[in-house]
Amino acid sequence: MYDYQFSLTRTPWECERAHQAFLQLYNTTAHQGLLKEQFTPPIPLEVLGEARGRLSTPDELARKCSRALFPRTTNRYGWVTLHRYHCYVAEGLPQTQVLLWVYGNALRALFDTVVLAEYH
Repeated sequence: MYDYQFSLTRTPWECERAHQAFLQLYNTTAHQGLLKEQFTPPIPLEVLGEARGRLSTPDELARKCSRALFPRTTNRYGWVTLHRYHCYVAEGLPQTQVLLWVYGNALRALFDTVVLAEYH
């Protein structure tokens, strides 16, 4: 969900409002792919109608979204970037691939199974 409008939000409520505005605009604007396929009208909400994705319980979403691995290469000072955030890993590992591991509410930087840094 990285977008300039989302980057301006400062609270979860503002982020939710920006997300709802994005969905409204996305679903009511003509899309090039639908124009190319000659859908009339080429608007996602009209094409998809009431179609909905699979519903998931909050526990299932938490389980699926609570952990992720991001391979990153440190810069010459030992920092890596994840989205727009900069995280310090280790000064002694310039230009080295590390794994950023998000698990629950912790972010860990690993190199050869060694935790180099941990942020909560």
